[in-house]
Amino acid sequence: MRIKKETLRYIIAGAATTAVNFVLFALLNRVFGVNDRVANIISISAAIVFAYVVNKLFVFRSDVRRAAGLAAEFGKFVGGRLVTMAVEYWGYIAVFALLHNELLSKASTQVIVFVLNYVISKVLVFRKKGGS
Repeated sequence: MRIKKETLRYIIAGAATTAVNFVLFALLNRVFGVNDRVANIISISAAIVFAYVVNKLFVFRSDVRRAAGLAAEFGKFVGGRLVTMAVEYWGYIAVFALLHNELLSKASTQVIVFVLNYVISKVLVFRKKGGS
């Protein structure tokens, strides 16, 4: 089975985005004592901004450069990520209720979020069509 270059780039970018999410969450929650739900929102938000940049430039190599096109692209990206942020947030709460472990609960939601983010980015945000 051959993995497409774009898929490999997405896996690398996704791993980096997940690292940003987890490291920031752990720092806020475990080191600075920020409530786990607040730390989760902050870490997901930071990861969304990071993910947009790496997905645009590294994964999908979007050539959108005009302000209106960038605003539309970023808006669709953030909109999609807000949907998966809700999946991750509520998934975390549900799993935490069962496992009572912050990091394990956060990790368990990542596979679904990872796949959903790829589909949304590929199909709705960075799809290749006429220039913008």
